[in-house]
Amino acid sequence: MTTKICKYCGNCKTLYDCGWYRLFRKKKYYCALREEIIDRENSCGEWYKRKVEYELSPQRFDEAEADLKKIFEIISPLGIV
Repeated sequence: MTTKICKYCGNCKTLYDCGWYRLFRKKKYYCALREEIIDRENSCGEWYKRKVEYELSPQRFDEAEADLKKIFEIISPLGIV
């Protein structure tokens, strides 16, 4: 069982900060329920377990396939592939 803190709550979303060439995860979270930035060690009475959901629809795979074809078309003249 996980500790009932904001870090593991389903209402809390991770905040990211843009660095020079990549994104960095902050140690603060955004609570969608209370609509405010909070510390990850906080807790409240509205805590619930985070659900992990995947979208495996055929439309999603078709979009990914089309994106890969487009990437291949762009990089193939460069001689990378």
